[in-house]
Amino acid sequence: MESLVECARCHVPMNTWSAPGSPTRYYRCPQCQRTVCSAYDEVIDHGTLAVRREWPAVERRPLASRTGADEALWSEVKGRADAWFARLAADEHAHSPTRRRHRVLAAPALARMIRGRA
Repeated sequence: MESLVECARCHVPMNTWSAPGSPTRYYRCPQCQRTVCSAYDEVIDHGTLAVRREWPAVERRPLASRTGADEALWSEVKGRADAWFARLAADEHAHSPTRRRHRVLAAPALARMIRGRA
């Protein structure tokens, strides 16, 4: 796992991305918009524009040791996610390209309408 890179000015974690297959990574501060490239590791190592930090340790508990509060929170999160996915599905269905939006007239009826003999 790569290390966390923090902006030297804002002290916030920088966003990171790279091109597919490229060993070069780019880091950008979400606040001051500074950009640093991993090709210049000495800039990161000296802390001029960015500073390497270690990822914070995460407490991992087995599923069996979850408390009731954890379960309630997880149920709430799952409920909100289900509602969000339902809204996405409804929106996708409403904007489906297979749905006819306009009445399509046959050529003779369209010609009569254009000439004013509807």
